[in-house]
Amino acid sequence: MTFWLQRLLGLINRRRPAWQPASESNAAKNTVATSAALDFPEQLARSSLERRLEVEVGHLRQEMQQLRAEVMQWALEVRQLKIVHNASPVYAEAVTLAQQGVSTARIADRCGISFCEAELVAALAQSAAKSGFNK
Repeated sequence: MTFWLQRLLGLINRRRPAWQPASESNAAKNTVATSAALDFPEQLARSSLERRLEVEVGHLRQEMQQLRAEVMQWALEVRQLKIVHNASPVYAEAVTLAQQGVSTARIADRCGISFCEAELVAALAQSAAKSGFNK
């Protein structure tokens, strides 16, 4: 495409209107027009490159936002795993269920612990989640 633009500009520069006399000033004008014409393909290539770079930067920003969201989700999961890991093996399932929002009565039934223990586990899991427990 650049080749064809240069060729077209060369043809335009070679053609001179019949009414225009050939003089040194016209030669100087043609020289300036030729140098400007030679700059045009460069300008066109540069603007095309700038547009492609802007699009690429937009894509990279979008990808970075997605990666940040994923990292935040993973950080939350790690915090939850740390809570479960730090809990006694007897209460690990109870903590997991409490984090999932299961009722205390169901936690007590499913894990074979007392209702009071289930309430305590749920309260601890809830407070740890709110404070961003990070041990």
